[in-house]
Amino acid sequence: MAEEQAPGKESTVPPEGDGSAARPEREASPPAVASWPSDALPLWILAGIVLCYVLHFGQERFRARGSATGGESLAAQLEQDGPRHGPQLYDLRICNHTATGRVYVAVAYYDPAHADWLARGWFAAARGECKLVLQDLTPPVYVHAESRDGQAQWGAPKDGRTFCIGGDAAFAHSPADCGQSQRPGVRLVRFKKLELSGHGRMHTWELTP
Repeated sequence: MAEEQAPGKESTVPPEGDGSAARPEREASPPAVASWPSDALPLWILAGIVLCYVLHFGQERFRARGSATGGESLAAQLEQDGPRHGPQLYDLRICNHTATGRVYVAVAYYDPAHADWLARGWFAAARGECKLVLQDLTPPVYVHAESRDGQAQWGAPKDGRTFCIGGDAAFAHSPADCGQSQRPGVRLVRFKKLELSGHGRMHTWELTP
């Protein structure tokens, strides 16, 4: 008869099979993580800081060079477009559209060479004629015109400015010359201020009846 096993006791007889006891599976260990040596970390941090400085100052230098090159190009373009330094200069032309056969024009302007105002004349223009009289004038510019006998005059408003003009001959007078000159016909006359404008640098004073 088969021997009965007492209750409450486990059998010590191994199960049928290859005769080996079952073993639990070993848990897989996590892969090893590579780590930097602790003494190498300060070197890498220092290298990163140096690289940031190099990149930053390199960009600033490149921008500065680009700005300077752009400024030079802009200056060259302005020089090609025309003069931009100092005051605008004008050339003055007169046109006689009056019924007078010939008019005589005087022009007053500030003369840097003499550091004083200067009135110059006479510039004659026949009826229907246009003539260039002076060049490279710096505003403000004042003008006066009259007939040969002085009976007809142009450009003598009440709010004008007084300058010294000569007689029949050509002249170039400062305001003080009228009190010192002994020449006949030298006198003070009120001039009209020109509002200089026009295409480019040319301004035309149109004398009308």
